Amino acid sequence: MAIDPYDTFPGFIDARRKLNDANVPDQNRVLVVGSAVEANILKDDQFRQFQQSGDANALRRAYLGDIAGMRVFRSNAIASDTAYEWHPTAFVYVNRAPKMSEGVVASASYAADNVALRWLADWSYSEIGLRSLVDVFTGYKVITEANGDFVRGVKLRLSITGINAGADFEVTAAAGANHTKQLKVVDSNGQDVTADCTFASATPAKATVSTGGLVTGVAAGTSVITATYPDPNGGADRTDTVTATAS
Repeated sequence: MAIDPYDTFPGFIDARRKLNDANVPDQNRVLVVGSAVEANILKDDQFRQFQQSGDANALRRAYLGDIAGMRVFRSNAIASDTAYEWHPTAFVYVNRAPKMSEGVVASASYAADNVALRWLADWSYSEIGLRSLVDVFTGYKVITEANGDFVRGVKLRLSITGINAGADFEVTAAAGANHTKQLKVVDSNGQDVTADCTFASATPAKATVSTGGLVTGVAAGTSVITATYPDPNGGADRTDTVTATAS
């Protein structure tokens, strides 16, 4: 689902409706946002009051406030232009160490920060002596419905207005320094989308471009390189061009 960078609220409401239609519980829903989404929320006139809450503890927890009945948190663990609206029942989190086996000589377990640690010592026949082992137990499972659908969470992404493939540049036609140039394409939200683009050279006899955006000089002259990015929200493909001059 899409978030309008200049009017963020409707996107969150549309995602909320999707959860409502799937009968996902209202209570304890959470909205986790990337840094670019957070920036657009804080620029939105409807939400600027959260920035002025004066709650130091909230700021330490990256807690922005409430939107449409959901607590909103920023996380750098997700892409900066994405957000996830979900209910805690969407996942099962496990962090309990299993029971020690009877062959263990000594053992202990400890849990901290939602991670369970287990230590055990047993007899190693190959080494003819005691060995000490430490392992960590933590994991999760996504909860799906009886038909296999996942309805307890919704992914959103900021809409884009275009892409930027950089400035025109020069490469050499002979192998050596400056013979190649790696393009970097960013969208209007500042997200690096190079890996998701396709590239084409208008004049391969002068400069070629690989599927990953690496331009190589071939012969003296110029070639226009086109980068094409498919809109992740289903809109029209976005394109930008740069001119490579080989000398």
